Amino acid sequence: MTIGAAKSGLTMINEIALMTVTAEWLPVESVYEERVLEKLVKLRRKSVKGLRFNLSSSQPVAIATLPEAKPVPVALYLVPPEAGDAFRSTLSDMIAARSDLGSWVWRINDGEMPRLPPG
Repeated sequence: MTIGAAKSGLTMINEIALMTVTAEWLPVESVYEERVLEKLVKLRRKSVKGLRFNLSSSQPVAIATLPEAKPVPVALYLVPPEAGDAFRSTLSDMIAARSDLGSWVWRINDGEMPRLPPG
């Protein structure tokens, strides 16, 4: 939040931003992402949280990476219910471009969260 004081003495809010976070203060974009992160926290898995920054919501992004997964680190992805063919194609291309990184994908429309990779 950016605040300032007017000449009249009133405190004014110039701009404010809100972010949805888990109980552990990890930023999340959806309830599905929150479920994955809660599971990682419960399992005490070491993870690196992915952040979208300047990417649009139509661009896939790894919600987290498991750096200690064996035999290679694993990126965790979600395919939201509203995802179209372009999203799925881009995600497939992203996964194919990183042969040094395993992938775990939860396609929300397919049902319950799949089992997380062993670590």
